[in-house]
Amino acid sequence: RDRTANGKNGHARAPAPAPAPDPALLAAQAAEVERDAWRRLVILLAQLKGDRKVEQLLREKHPELLQVADRCGASSKAASTLHAAKDAAREWFSRGLRGSNQHGPAARAKLCKQLMLQLLERASQLCSGVSGSHVEDVLDRGRPTEEGPLVCSLMARELRGSRYEGLWIS
Repeated sequence: RDRTANGKNGHARAPAPAPAPDPALLAAQAAEVERDAWRRLVILLAQLKGDRKVEQLLREKHPELLQVADRCGASSKAASTLHAAKDAAREWFSRGLRGSNQHGPAARAKLCKQLMLQLLERASQLCSGVSGSHVEDVLDRGRPTEEGPLVCSLMARELRGSRYEGLWIS
């Protein structure tokens, strides 16, 4: 019998407990997840800038985020970094997490992802059943509130799954 694999009487030993994860590493990973979720949210806000339904959603439920895409460069030169825009939106995070026991990076990332799902659904609605002639009609009308979100959503859909997914399109 091999006594290194078995304890007394030939019974298997319980595996040694896994070492506790490094708290600093966990915090850094959570911060990275939050940064990525915020970046993706701002990209979606820029992509859908001008869409009536998205603007209405932001006015009614997320007023702190109305100008985020513009400040980050959606319509002209960026006046703010993503980090500064996130700091400016801290009221949105506070309001969204009010009453929750969780207020750290993971909770803020989850809040971003919840809104991202709504925005992705709207982008999907804009792209569903769109034909080339419809896009041509939209472009001929020349309404930025109509053509911007449509064209940006179509481009983002085409980039999904490629190494260019998540590229800033506005």
